[in-house]
Amino acid sequence: MFFIPRNYTDAGKILGLFETRHVVQALLLCLPLTFVVSIIPFLPLELRAVLWGILAGLPGLICLSGMLDKLIYMLIFGKTKRVYYSKEQEE
Repeated sequence: MFFIPRNYTDAGKILGLFETRHVVQALLLCLPLTFVVSIIPFLPLELRAVLWGILAGLPGLICLSGMLDKLIYMLIFGKTKRVYYSKEQEE
């Protein structure tokens, strides 16, 4: 038996798991990389699959999980982040 709260909603999610924004980010990142990997004529299929997994699959999973937002936040604000313990230190 599962308890689902009344205020629960999965609006804005695809398959109830992924936010729409993250799916769009993953598609915009993975589709061009998939095309580039697929047009390399001299590689065998197994090597293309491994190359796709490294170049497009892993970044796609990072986008779907929402980690891309956290990584960008860490790169932009990671060095300037300060923790103040009292109002006197803020000045």
